[in-house]
Amino acid sequence: MPLMDGKLKKMSYRQSLIAALYHQGFQTQFAIRDELEERYGIGVSQATVSRDLAKLEKRWQDASIKDIAEAKRLAVDELNVIKAEVWQAWQDSIGEKVIVKETIHPDGQVEVTTTRKFETGMSNYLELYLRTFEKQAKIMGVYEKLELDWAEDLPEGIDAMETVEIFAKRLIKGSTS
Repeated sequence: MPLMDGKLKKMSYRQSLIAALYHQGFQTQFAIRDELEERYGIGVSQATVSRDLAKLEKRWQDASIKDIAEAKRLAVDELNVIKAEVWQAWQDSIGEKVIVKETIHPDGQVEVTTTRKFETGMSNYLELYLRTFEKQAKIMGVYEKLELDWAEDLPEGIDAMETVEIFAKRLIKGSTS
């Protein structure tokens, strides 16, 4: 086994040099082979450089995929936090709102008027929630696969805010169809 360990160390060292040369701009296998010989005194064939580069590229690709997957996971986690906060803000904007207006007349009398109004929720929160949901779906690569046809039966000619408000009312009723 010690002989194998020595070979692995040599191979690992050689591959690290090949990687360094490749990143320094030595793009052809022949150029890398020649530089290994001249600079480090390591004589290998072009085929060995080719095999080592193939292994290195596979390793780099695997590392890149892991990095991309981790970046996607972090972005999705951050969007989940945003969605939760926006959803809570939208929920908080639903319900009865009481507006108290106090008017002081010139004779000193104070008139208090109270207006009660039921709010269906601020549509800008729902719109932000939906945009965040779409971003999340795009990051995960499922956006095109989702069928968000909830607006199929909406009247023609309404603007985006009216669409969001209609959707918000449907959510309050518990139906998105």
